[in-house]
Amino acid sequence: APPNSWWIDTGVSIHITNSMQGYLISRKLNKGERTITIGNGIEVDAEAIGILRLILDSGFILDLVNTVYVTIFTRNLISVSQFDSCGYEFKFRNNRVSLFHYFYTIGSGTLYGNLYSLNLDSTCAQSLLSFNENDFVNKKRKRVNKNSSMLWHKCLGHI
Repeated sequence: APPNSWWIDTGVSIHITNSMQGYLISRKLNKGERTITIGNGIEVDAEAIGILRLILDSGFILDLVNTVYVTIFTRNLISVSQFDSCGYEFKFRNNRVSLFHYFYTIGSGTLYGNLYSLNLDSTCAQSLLSFNENDFVNKKRKRVNKNSSMLWHKCLGHI
């Protein structure tokens, strides 16, 4: 699966990303300020927290509040419990998932193996992919290449 894919997870209590790309606003966390306990009981430090924007294949703009950036994660996870408290609803059936907000369909996803992947707008998904290789090098951001910023401009520049 591409590293820019987003997976719907009923077991996580927060949204987690493995990339800094897509954040509208974020703040870096101090070491030990926020830790995440993973499935095997090990605690890992979150590097940053903020609001991350996704654009779904339907065109709906989805802002994930309090999304934490954790470098060791190999998947981006969407917390079903976080959505439930904000008026969102998921319906799972026939190897598909539909995402609703106050009874309006806003997005969909597809079952891959045992996990559902959220369907993103293809232009924005490509721009997320181009930044996804460890966004921090020695605690600094990598330089953005022109092709990737053009993709972001196409995605967000004319809203």
